[in-house]
Amino acid sequence: LGFDSLTAVELRNRLTTETGLTLPTTLVFDHPNAQAVARELRTQLTGRTPAAAQETVTAPAADDEPIAIVGMACRYPGGVRSPEDLWRLVADGGDAVG
Repeated sequence: LGFDSLTAVELRNRLTTETGLTLPTTLVFDHPNAQAVARELRTQLTGRTPAAAQETVTAPAADDEPIAIVGMACRYPGGVRSPEDLWRLVADGGDAVG
């Protein structure tokens, strides 16, 4: 929803004042968008849950699909100048913080 922790708590406090509900401080972070927050408030206010949405089924991805890396650039601290250098650093558990 684009809230930081302070504004999320301020919104929760205002909603608590207006509705009289006990709402968690994480209300806006627990719901992905404003409609989900509104549904939660409606459910708590009316005691009714909204009708179940139709479930969307997606086809599974094929396991035999090839993966192609089209391009990769490496310029990291620790002397990493190529994908091989990066892999070596990761595989060795190196620390390249500079």
